[in-house]
Amino acid sequence: MCTRSPKPVGPPPLTAEEKAEQEAAKQREKDEREAAELKEKRQQDDAREKSLEEKVKKDRKGSGAQSLLSGGKGGIGYFDETL
Repeated sequence: MCTRSPKPVGPPPLTAEEKAEQEAAKQREKDEREAAELKEKRQQDDAREKSLEEKVKKDRKGSGAQSLLSGGKGGIGYFDETL
């Protein structure tokens, strides 16, 4: 004959107070996670905006108009009398 061991008994059922406490903890974790994601998204947006501003400043500043056709430093229109 085979003797079977009794099935293990699970944890006792939760009371209403414990269930409410667990739900509150889950909600708190969810809120914290959402706040962290929102903060990270704001930081990314700020970094993107700052990068764009720097790019625009750099583009506006420029190096001036330099013509290769009629400029005095070379290009098609350059003529050196030493040749």
